[in-house]
Amino acid sequence: MPQQRFSLVQCAVIALLVVSIGISCKKKDAITPPPVINPESLGLMPIKAGSFTMGSPDGFGYSDEHPQRQVTLSAFYLGSTELTQKQFFPFLQSKDANYLAANQRKVTDYSTTWVQTDAHPIVNVSWLTAVAYCNWLTKETGSKDTCYSFTFNGDGTINTVSFDRTKKGYRLPTEAEWEYACRAETTTAYSFGDAPTNLGDYAWYTTNSSNTTHAVGGKNSNPFGLRDMYGNVWEWCSDWSAPYPNSSSSIAETNPTGPATGSDRVFRGGGWGNSDMRSASRRRNSPLGRDIDLGFRLAKTR
Repeated sequence: MPQQRFSLVQCAVIALLVVSIGISCKKKDAITPPPVINPESLGLMPIKAGSFTMGSPDGFGYSDEHPQRQVTLSAFYLGSTELTQKQFFPFLQSKDANYLAANQRKVTDYSTTWVQTDAHPIVNVSWLTAVAYCNWLTKETGSKDTCYSFTFNGDGTINTVSFDRTKKGYRLPTEAEWEYACRAETTTAYSFGDAPTNLGDYAWYTTNSSNTTHAVGGKNSNPFGLRDMYGNVWEWCSDWSAPYPNSSSSIAETNPTGPATGSDRVFRGGGWGNSDMRSASRRRNSPLGRDIDLGFRLAKTR
């Protein structure tokens, strides 16, 4: 009998240990962070490091595209297409959407007069909303290395933004990165030559768009394998807008991130309602500005 009682006690102890281990494992699983996701699985492409001449030559283009200067960039990732509605809308269900202005928190805030699908680029998105999305995606894909730091207004919406290119989270491309990727080692006005004759093969624009956006990736790629760099929608960049530095092309810049302050942010690439969309073309708008031909594509430091 004593031996039997001892066996029963042993069994009870073992059972308690099994239950305890099970509970411990469940607790451990509960705090396990999301897996880190490879950026290429999200449609980003590796862009190699390199140097290029940024801007337009004298006598060509607009005044804010001058003077040309030499820029050197480290390797980075860039979205092969503009960000789609399918990629963007899950963000609106997250707590980070509370940082957005009231007119940016619902799916209907991104509506247009034409029919859109999951494969269409997100439009009507402000610069502040785009960077909030980038921070959310960084955390959602298993990283805390966010590129943007925020201060907030009294209602909890974003007030000011600080940018750190050295962080490894998702972000908007710098203006220099955008032009470098668009040119793709070409020096002509477009990545396919100086004349816009073949623009319709690469872009949805005034002539062929029927005044709507189109599903991303439907046109030819540039030499880096990127699509929709021209047309479809304009794309936000990280930089504040300002005239280019008044320096000669012999002065080199490395990984420039634009002015420290400003009132407008840069966007690039042209939209469905435009025809002037050369590699050096640039526009600007308020960080809260929105338009039905304005979206963004993702970037990431490598």
